[in-house]
Amino acid sequence: MSQPELPRLIGKLHDKTDKNQIGEIKDHISNLRLFEAVCNEETPSLNREEALALQSDLMLAFQEPTFQRQLHECCQYERGSVQYRKAVLRLVRTVQLRVIPLYGFAATEAGVEQMLLCFKALEGDLDIQVNSLAITEVLNPWANEKFPELPTRLAVEKKPTTKFRVMDLLHLMLKEFGKASFQRDIAELKKAANYNSRRVFDFSQAIVDFEDPEGYYELEGRDDLALIVQQAILPSFGFEASKEGVQEMMHHIAPFFQDPEVAEVLDAINSKLGMTSSASKRIRALWAR
Repeated sequence: MSQPELPRLIGKLHDKTDKNQIGEIKDHISNLRLFEAVCNEETPSLNREEALALQSDLMLAFQEPTFQRQLHECCQYERGSVQYRKAVLRLVRTVQLRVIPLYGFAATEAGVEQMLLCFKALEGDLDIQVNSLAITEVLNPWANEKFPELPTRLAVEKKPTTKFRVMDLLHLMLKEFGKASFQRDIAELKKAANYNSRRVFDFSQAIVDFEDPEGYYELEGRDDLALIVQQAILPSFGFEASKEGVQEMMHHIAPFFQDPEVAEVLDAINSKLGMTSSASKRIRALWAR
């Protein structure tokens, strides 16, 4: 709609006494201005890989404990009410406006609309669809909430079938394994290994400097510690939250281990799990067989 129509609409505000009608007109004006802003700005583009990365970044932000706590706080309003929807939208927007500039979009409502237009062009992509469903689940912290059932095709292919989905899975694990609390626990396991192997005889001095000659290829307690993190991630990628699920995941994604980008992330994960570079290469070679 062209700009000259705005003054005519604004003029109607003085003639109306119904507050609901005034509110509707104001919303219409706001939508017109947002539409004009979107049209007047050069729309950034997203290729498939960038779109999947953007979804992954949004997912990680929505899973942060602070965000989830604030999401629960929105329940002070009745579910489905206008107040509830507005509170959730404001919360989601704070994340979107922080993330989308990394992909060339303005940190504005117009930027969000441009981002959504880019995803519209990719809505037929299976991995994009699965990620969208996963984000919807993250934004609903109530376990008994009913969601539309996955179409059969999506349900069958929920496990990673492409490099991009494998990278999503690995990046999520890398982020969780990299958290300070997890790294403190890994350091304690390495100290215990150094002491128990008699490389040092004073536990208080069993620091990481006393490296295992095998590069911590084996580290007692590591699998159980890692499983705590993996149990929260695996179901989102179609695997059981169990040791068996971890084994299935590794076998499932093993064909991608020779890809240089996948190998790089795997090495980064193994480093967070306490392995040296040489130990990481050994374990990648083992799983790739």
